[in-house]
Order: sequence, then structure tokens, then C-alpha cells
Amino acid sequence: MLARDRFRITGEKLARSIPGMSGPWLAQATVAVIQPQTSMEPLLDLIRRELDAVPDVYAGASRLPNDAGVGARIMAGDGHALRRAVLSVWSSVRVQAGMPLPARRRK
Repeated sequence: MLARDRFRITGEKLARSIPGMSGPWLAQATVAVIQPQTSMEPLLDLIRRELDAVPDVYAGASRLPNDAGVGARIMAGDGHALRRAVLSVWSSVRVQAGMPLPARRRK
């Protein structure tokens, strides 16, 4: 095992908007890019830039343990902002890896 994500919150706790826990953020996601390499800095910088460009989200990214890749936590005021942030990170990582942009998906 290279990294383990431990995060658990129930809908009841999230709905209570506990200061310091969720505040105004109603939607949450974790994105993990498993990409062992010698330097995580280019990938980390890319993901941080993408997250900074998305309005209405509170997010951060850091190296995963054992240099397994990069992990990002995203909190948003609604599902639309959360979706924009996750798709932005996913799309940019694909392009950085030499893959095409993902096709736009219908609902």
C-alpha cells in the first residue's frame, strides 16, 4: 500500500454546518492522481493552478505519502462548483499526461 485516504462524514454531520468542519461547504470531493515519479512538483503546481482558477471552492493539493502521486481535497457550496473543480483537475492532468481532453458528457 502506498497511500490510504481516511475521511468519513455522514449527511447528518455535514447538514449541521459545524464551524471548522464544513461551514458553508455543502459538497466535498477527493481527487487522487497516482503517478509515481521522481518529481511531483510539476503535477502539484498544475493541480493547484487549476483549483485556484475555479470560483466558489475551497481546495488544496499535496503530495501523497511515499511519492505515490498528488491528492486534492475540494469543498464547494454546491454540486455545480464541485463538478467544475473536479473536471478541471481531471482534464488538465489528462492533457499533462499526453492524453486528449475528455469528451463532454451529457447529463
